[in-house]
Amino acid sequence: MSEQLLAQGHLKIKCKKNVQSYRLVRKAEQFPQDFCLTITAQEEFTVLEILGESNAPLHSTISKLEWIGTFPHIKKIFLADIRLPSLTLDITIFRALENVFLKNVCFQNMTLERFLCTLPHNLKNLSLIHSAPFAGEGALFGAHLEQLDLSNNQLHHVPPWVETLTCLKRLTLDGNQLKSLPLYLKNLPRLNHLSLDDNPFSEETKGQIQRDFNIWF
Repeated sequence: MSEQLLAQGHLKIKCKKNVQSYRLVRKAEQFPQDFCLTITAQEEFTVLEILGESNAPLHSTISKLEWIGTFPHIKKIFLADIRLPSLTLDITIFRALENVFLKNVCFQNMTLERFLCTLPHNLKNLSLIHSAPFAGEGALFGAHLEQLDLSNNQLHHVPPWVETLTCLKRLTLDGNQLKSLPLYLKNLPRLNHLSLDDNPFSEETKGQIQRDFNIWF
């Protein structure tokens, strides 16, 4: 598909190849208090992006996000620099979804664990970077999840639901406030990559992690 760019007030819609991108833009550093975004399913798209302004002093806030129809070919969803009340990515709407990437996304009326419970069971890759809030709750999801990135979330503990991700191969925990790791990580049968950069581990803990996981700091 040839590139199209449509400006509608505070919204720019850009379609290029198989990507449909919605970029939220401000006028005079302001954004409407009640901004509703309705996205209608289109057959040709495999990637969906909803992007705020990363350099703005405030989040771009979506007061309501509504899906119209089903999105049978969307494999990747990327959300960045936005605030919204809640989000549901149910398998009945996103049947082929395998990759979800959230960066600097804040939910107002739900925890990240509640959001995780809405994800399709066939999800392969999940990134929650600089997103909030984590509540320390359990979350039943991710039966087939292979890659998880929880970087830069100010985590003091690895979320307990990570223990249930038995297909997990790659876990990234960079840029948090971890001082120890749970023992169950050693029992995840397929985990072969663990990234822990920029966490305040003591030298003693680093030594233990090196012995347990063959990681060098």
